[in-house]
Amino acid sequence: VADGDGPARERETDTDTDSDTDSDTEPPPSAPEITDLTLIEGSEILEVHFSVTDVDADLSGGKVRLDVDGSNTNYVLPTDLDAWVPPDGRIDLSFVACDDAGATRTVGLQPQDAGGLWGTRWEDSLVLSGSGHRSIDTGDNRASAETLGLLHPPVAICGDVHSASHSGSSYTGDLDYLAFTASSTSVWTFDLTWDDTADYDLVLLDSSGGTLSAAQTEGTTQPERVYSKLTAGETYYLVVAAWAGNATTWQIEGS
Repeated sequence: VADGDGPARERETDTDTDSDTDSDTEPPPSAPEITDLTLIEGSEILEVHFSVTDVDADLSGGKVRLDVDGSNTNYVLPTDLDAWVPPDGRIDLSFVACDDAGATRTVGLQPQDAGGLWGTRWEDSLVLSGSGHRSIDTGDNRASAETLGLLHPPVAICGDVHSASHSGSSYTGDLDYLAFTASSTSVWTFDLTWDDTADYDLVLLDSSGGTLSAAQTEGTTQPERVYSKLTAGETYYLVVAAWAGNATTWQIEGS
């Protein structure tokens, strides 16, 4: 004001160095994002391949939440992964081939960075081909053995024992006979495992019923292993013999 009446106007100062009139601020943190999710079936392994990016570059110490058919597991980055070459990672999930053949596996994956920010969940599905056989237990002797046909290793066979008992010198419980034809002339190995504290045995027979190999360890130690050189085109028998313990599920893996 020229005559000095009224309040004086103070000079405005702007400490903002930008060309706009906003004050300087840091950009908001950015959540990690999945950019690719692929499922690959291996030999009794479901490989979960994924790519994840994060603008803030703080994935290390974060995690990915993996859910398979609704069951969740957290994997710390990168220590819990089966492979990690940023931005690509891999998680290997095991499955029993004879139980899962034809099953659809739906896998979801959601990333979280070390700062706790969650990214968007991705999902993919795969129908498992499997490579095994579910035994239907057709009989307790060679004449009524279940026929598996021509086997190509690796082999996975699953079945169930209905009773386990013995007389002290022979089996009086369930016997599962499995007939198969060898696809190659080589040494074949079969491992038997089961799902309880029982005592099961595994025996490998030739076409006449002669014993080629027997795994009859006393007690609950597993696996029981048999092996022998087999001839392509010949018929053989695997016998799962339940000596003692509870009736339960068994698995044979052959190679």
